[in-house]
Amino acid sequence: MGKIITIEGIDGAGKGTQLELLVARLKKAGQQVTSFDFPRYGEPSARDAELYLKGAYGSAEEVGPQLGSFFFACDRKAAAQEIREAMERGVVVCNRYVGSNSAHQGGKIHNGEARYAFFQWNDRLEYKVNGIPIPDVNPVLFIPPEASRALVLEKSKREYLAGQKLDLHEADIYHLRKTYDVYRELVELFPKKYVAVECFEDDRHLSPAEIHEKIWTIVAPVLGL
Repeated sequence: MGKIITIEGIDGAGKGTQLELLVARLKKAGQQVTSFDFPRYGEPSARDAELYLKGAYGSAEEVGPQLGSFFFACDRKAAAQEIREAMERGVVVCNRYVGSNSAHQGGKIHNGEARYAFFQWNDRLEYKVNGIPIPDVNPVLFIPPEASRALVLEKSKREYLAGQKLDLHEADIYHLRKTYDVYRELVELFPKKYVAVECFEDDRHLSPAEIHEKIWTIVAPVLGL
C-alpha cells in the first residue's frame, strides 16, 4: 500500500498551493499520486459540511464540536474506498483531513483535559468507526491568524458560499486564533503525527517555494525519497 500525506493549517495558510507543489514534485520523482481536497464541495456527502459553513445550522459554538465533526467525517467516510484504491496505486496527498476536525472543532472546547478527550474521540470516530486510512504524516502550516484572514479575503468566489465572502470559520477571527492554538497543541502532544511548518520567519511571509522545501524535508524521508 502507498502512503498518505495530509497538509493541515488554518484557513488561508496556503494548503491548496502546497498540495499542488507537492503533487507536482512527487510526480516528477516518478510517484503515482492522487490528491483529495476535503471537504469535497459539491458531493452529496459534503452537503452538511457546506450548510454548516454557510451558517445554516447556527453558529460554530451552537453546533458544537461533536456534531460539527460528524459533518466533515461523513465526507471522508464516503471517500474511504476511493482513498484505499488510490493507495494501491501510489501516494495519496490530502488538503485537510482528520486533523482539521481536531483543530477547528477542538478549539470550541476550552478545558484542556476535555479537549484531549475530544481528540481521542475524534480519532476513534474517523479511524475506528468509519475506518478511513491513517495518514503517515501531517505537515501543519503555521501562519498568524490575522495574516491568514487577509489572504482568505483575496480568494476568488467559492460556489459553496453562494455569494458570501467568508465561511462560518473564516468570518470569526476568534475561531481562527483558537484553531491556530489547537494546531500548536496537536504538534506538541502528537509529534510523530503532526509536524510544524513555520511559514513566517522574522515577520516575513516565506514564498510558496520556500515553504514547499520545508514540507519536502518532512515528506521525502517518509516516502523513502
